[in-house]
Amino acid sequence: FGPVGCFRARLLILMATKKGWGARSATVLLLSNVFLCVDGLSVDFLKSGARPLASPEARGLLPRMVATVPTMPAQSEDGEDCPGPTFDKAISQPDPIPEEGRARAMELMESGALFRYSPGFLSETSLAEADMVDYTGFKYSVGFNSCGSALFIGLKVAGVQPGDKVLANAFSFTAVPSAIHHAGAEPVYVESTNGYTMCAEDLRAKLDAAQAEGSPIKFLMLTHMRGKVADMDTIHDLAEERGVTVVEDCAHALGIQWRGVQLGRRASVACYSTQSAKVINSGEGGFFCTDDEEMAARAYCYAGCYEQLYNQHVVSPPAAVFD
Repeated sequence: FGPVGCFRARLLILMATKKGWGARSATVLLLSNVFLCVDGLSVDFLKSGARPLASPEARGLLPRMVATVPTMPAQSEDGEDCPGPTFDKAISQPDPIPEEGRARAMELMESGALFRYSPGFLSETSLAEADMVDYTGFKYSVGFNSCGSALFIGLKVAGVQPGDKVLANAFSFTAVPSAIHHAGAEPVYVESTNGYTMCAEDLRAKLDAAQAEGSPIKFLMLTHMRGKVADMDTIHDLAEERGVTVVEDCAHALGIQWRGVQLGRRASVACYSTQSAKVINSGEGGFFCTDDEEMAARAYCYAGCYEQLYNQHVVSPPAAVFD
């Protein structure tokens, strides 16, 4: 949950309880309004005195699958069978929430511990951070409301100052330059190869040009758009040679490896997305990952761990680092 999502979830549960809809309806509301988008269902709808979701009037507002069934041919144009497995699910169709997940949602609502920090409770966010550490191999992980937010925090903890220039992919998603602008910096776009990845030759040319102008660029935000991977060895070697700090946008790259290692492991900071169209789907969300304890501590502080709340994280730098 992000802060807004947590507040909205609690608001919906309270509203549902006051209307006497019971736990089951509250669960549906939580899942529909925080994790999913439901046509026509909103806080305004709830305030209008609408009936419980089980009523005939409300049934039409429940989630419904609108994606068409895929028509991937089992044979090629020349009539030969297509080798290998075929994908027969509509990509836009969400997976159902398993029974275990629904049960856990009920437990959380019964406990009231819906937030990152709830005294006396180990938060789901903290447990997810620990799982990301186990899977990716990083020492530290901090959950955020989006990968875009994690990228912004990555730039901040890396030392980006207003007016600095940050190299970035020319072929990318708007969240990347948005994070750079949010940090007060200026994106400098690096050309793409025909494979839609960052061109290492143009990266070198951009670094050379900035050096020649007497204003070397010290930051690079490297994106793996649609999971397409650039020449990682050349890019990271060049960054190390020029003293460039790399913040790696791995929004599309969780589980993708370079030479047997999870993408992002060589960067100072790597950020992963759990938005609904990504490998892990939490509706919205993202993770900031690093091996640097000071960067991690600063990211925890940006996330709101005031008054020693960092003690509620499963994986966290030593207290002395925060001091």
